[in-house]
Amino acid sequence: MKEILDTINIQNMATQYNFPYSAIIEIITKCNFVCEHCYIPEHIEEMKYKEIINIIDQLYELGAFEITLTGGEIALHSSFMDIVSYIRKKGLSLVLMSNVSLFSESMIKELAKLHINSVSTTLFSMDNQINDSITKYTNSAETVLKNVLLLKKYGIKVDIKVPIMKKNYEGYSKIAYFCKNNNIPINYSVAITKRTNGDEKPLEFGLCQEELNKFINKNDPSSKHNCKEYEKEEYLCKAVGRSMSIDVHGNVYPCNSFLYLYGNIFSNSLFDIWYNLPERKNLKQIKKKDLKKCIKCEMNTICTRCPGLAYSEIGNIYDCSKWSKKLAIARIQ
Repeated sequence: MKEILDTINIQNMATQYNFPYSAIIEIITKCNFVCEHCYIPEHIEEMKYKEIINIIDQLYELGAFEITLTGGEIALHSSFMDIVSYIRKKGLSLVLMSNVSLFSESMIKELAKLHINSVSTTLFSMDNQINDSITKYTNSAETVLKNVLLLKKYGIKVDIKVPIMKKNYEGYSKIAYFCKNNNIPINYSVAITKRTNGDEKPLEFGLCQEELNKFINKNDPSSKHNCKEYEKEEYLCKAVGRSMSIDVHGNVYPCNSFLYLYGNIFSNSLFDIWYNLPERKNLKQIKKKDLKKCIKCEMNTICTRCPGLAYSEIGNIYDCSKWSKKLAIARIQ
């Protein structure tokens, strides 16, 4: 409990004193999975080791507390373990976002010795056939589950995220049952977005309203009652106040789901991007009270609106997010 409270206090301090608590670094877009709904259009890039080290050093100087490595599949990076070791030598907390299919037992042992914070992975179904149909990778569910249990065996915290789509929404409860029996945190997301190049192909895999209503009613009825009242005085999202995301091309955003461009590390230092460039300053000035449509909306007390989704869907951070609204309707239904 003390560890959780300490983390919350540091996050609040980061917002109050304007330093980045955390950063997500996309070190690679290459992946051994070929997920049909993936928002990454091409899986061919790998950030150079020296570039990553430079980013880590700059984050350290800015006072960052935690770094998350993401991809693509991070284990495919040619310097993956060297990057992990460097981050831990700097004393920074480290979270890994990985499909874990390429994790060997020896690698997991080494990660345990380095005392990484946690691993966050993705699972679509307990059924190999369904999971494989999404990932295009043979025995993907079996491989992921085996390594999830190995991570737990060696004392590494692990959580499972489940993107909810037409193919897998009816089997979510089986993943939830597995997680409950193995004391593994689980989260789901119903928002399937278009690719970053504008390709809308992934949208066809998302749930329709009727399917979403059915999923919420069966798997998360408590979400109908537990949403907080709309906080009009806050930043658009917490990431604006205390986080950043850096993609494989060096572009800096509030988070990897909110692709509002702050700047690029190959043109400016992270210090300048965080403190001096107008893009972040302008975004920080926008508060929830400025979202006029949301304030007037009768669902604003139950809608967990994501500005990143709105920006991705229509290129407007002030407008309504289609996915957020669909989820709010499902909660009301």
